[in-house]
Amino acid sequence: MCCSYKWLARYRSGGAALLMDRRSVHRSQGRTLDPHELQRAVNLRHQRLHLRHIGRLLAAPFSTGARALHRLGLGQLRNLEPYRLRSCEAVTSLPALRAGAVR
Repeated sequence: MCCSYKWLARYRSGGAALLMDRRSVHRSQGRTLDPHELQRAVNLRHQRLHLRHIGRLLAAPFSTGARALHRLGLGQLRNLEPYRLRSCEAVTSLPALRAGAVR
């Protein structure tokens, strides 16, 4: 019964044009990142910061930053560039050099 009153009110306020199907999504999102904030979030993510930490730095909800970064393929740390070893770590981590092998 209440559904019929909703349709009747819609018809009275705008005629037959308002009886057409409407999109079920909101017309606007409550919180989105502007391009400057999004670029800052991407830069912070490339520094391998956690999504919650990025949200705090941007003063934005965690879900907003996570959704934006996920759309760009940066939602998980493993999707970023591999962690690069510093030169001193790279030399000591080579098995041949640790074993004393000669070139």
